[in-house]
Amino acid sequence: MSTEYKPLFNRTYLKVLMVGCLFAIYGLATMGQPEQRPQGQLEKQPLYWLQSTDDGLPEQLLILLPTASAFSNAEQDRQHWRATILNERLQQQLGNDYPYQVQVADDYLSISIQRQQQTLPVLDSLWAALSAPVDASQWQAQLKQVQARRYLKNKSAEQQLLSKLRDQLGSRQPLPLEWARLFSQPRFILAGDDAQDQAETLLSQLPDSSHSARITTAPVLSGRATLELSSAQSLLLMASTLPGRTETDYVRQRLIAATSQLALQQYPIARDSQYRLQWKSLQGGGYQAVIFASALPLNNSQMDAFSQHITVELVEQARQQLRQHWQAVNETAASQLAALSLIARYQLPLDSLSQYQQQLDTLNTDEIATATRARFNPQQQYSLRIDNQL
Repeated sequence: MSTEYKPLFNRTYLKVLMVGCLFAIYGLATMGQPEQRPQGQLEKQPLYWLQSTDDGLPEQLLILLPTASAFSNAEQDRQHWRATILNERLQQQLGNDYPYQVQVADDYLSISIQRQQQTLPVLDSLWAALSAPVDASQWQAQLKQVQARRYLKNKSAEQQLLSKLRDQLGSRQPLPLEWARLFSQPRFILAGDDAQDQAETLLSQLPDSSHSARITTAPVLSGRATLELSSAQSLLLMASTLPGRTETDYVRQRLIAATSQLALQQYPIARDSQYRLQWKSLQGGGYQAVIFASALPLNNSQMDAFSQHITVELVEQARQQLRQHWQAVNETAASQLAALSLIARYQLPLDSLSQYQQQLDTLNTDEIATATRARFNPQQQYSLRIDNQL
């Protein structure tokens, strides 16, 4: 008695199954990699757009006003002084018709204006009102308020260390308002579900801008000092300067900072110690600073022991975290808009994040580990100390 063999799957079924598997594999491979929302720049003008239907991101016009780097207290005061005047003028022009917000950064100010019923205020008339000359003598009371708020903010010992550092990097003299210069090189970004069309409409309203490069001086740090301040803990600040934001060394500096952060998180320098890492990369240069707080003053042997933890394995871990951070930029419309704002501010290529990830893979692990260890060598860093006085 013979039994006829019948295959469980015929050829057609197997072909369909194989094609389905290929699609499934592709779907799994791309899972977790958020798709970038369409974005662009119009005709090499300082006008950018981000196409977004994300309910969490209001349709808006974002205006960026680049400034010189504001390191010192006097430079920071001027940034906030300018923001105060901008807020007052926006209130006069927009009232409650268009929600708006002014934000202060270290080398630019930003104005966001939300669209209402698919409309925005007329840009050329708004621009004329905002950029009209200012009599700085009529705004001295507001400047004093800014200075008073900064004084209160800097009362802690830690803030005084940072204040001392910032004053080493920038001007300590009272500064002029320079209102007209604030409007000399604006950038504009439209975000919304029809942002590209809106940008093309807005193109004819763009104000004239100066294309001359701003003269910047890279900050310089050297030496060490002990501040005679009362503090419940001993504080040590170590800092070094960084190249400008648009320099080719940017990705390398980001990886050094990421490795520093990871080392500080995983390996406390002393049992009771705390830390704060501050990293700024601006148009005219920047700095990395770390502040240690501990019951007793830290010594060189503790620093040496800490530096031994900065290995090539730690660098690779930091590299992976930094790569994931850049890949996650497209997860939300808000984070993509923030990235596009930096591209606009520093006039970077639109594919900068992809370029950064490619550069990240080329960096030498041993060299990054050596450079990171140097950031924690008191002999190679600018340092300020406050000893426990209680």
